Amino acid sequence: MTLSIYTISTVLVSGLLILNYIPLGNIIYSQIFYQQALGQSTVTQTSADSSPVNGTKDESNNPLYREGLILSSKSGPNETSQVALLLPHRDDGKIYSGVLTYSASSPVEIGFLSRINIDNSTLSQITERFGESSPNWIDPASSIHNLTNSTTQIIGGIQPDYGSSTPYYSASIPFVASSVGLWYPEDKPFLVSYQLSANLVQPEIVNKIDFNGTK
Repeated sequence: MTLSIYTISTVLVSGLLILNYIPLGNIIYSQIFYQQALGQSTVTQTSADSSPVNGTKDESNNPLYREGLILSSKSGPNETSQVALLLPHRDDGKIYSGVLTYSASSPVEIGFLSRINIDNSTLSQITERFGESSPNWIDPASSIHNLTNSTTQIIGGIQPDYGSSTPYYSASIPFVASSVGLWYPEDKPFLVSYQLSANLVQPEIVNKIDFNGTK
């Protein structure tokens, strides 16, 4: 009985050793197990609303890395334009510094929003002097940002030169902004695939506005 068990064990071990090195095309059988062991997915999980569960920046100065798909929505109740908000304004006043790469189904513009940190009197003078010449350039941040307190922003728009050599509306651009989004002037929803990396920084506020010294 003991001899039989020993014989069976020897045959099994020998068979495994031989099988382990049987070439399968150009792949060795042992390599398959090796690749399977190291090939487990480490993709960040997402929640039901596609908000990243991992990979977002925490408050320990770790970089934020994010990717995903966003379907645009109307920029406001009475607006005809479409927007896909990638990074919202923050209640703590911190801004983002990073790089955005995207590919969209429409020739979208990149919106870099800057929070205005001035008193109401100065803001009123700015709006009076520059509001009419540049409509919607100075604008209250919409409810999509989910801010505790309302804030006023200046909108910076960049229209990439998509050219004619490719059918894809894609670009990669570094940025520093209070908020980042993609915008399309028509009421036509667009889909965007994006990747971004960013750091959160607390900006030093430096305003130099003196209307009394201007004519």
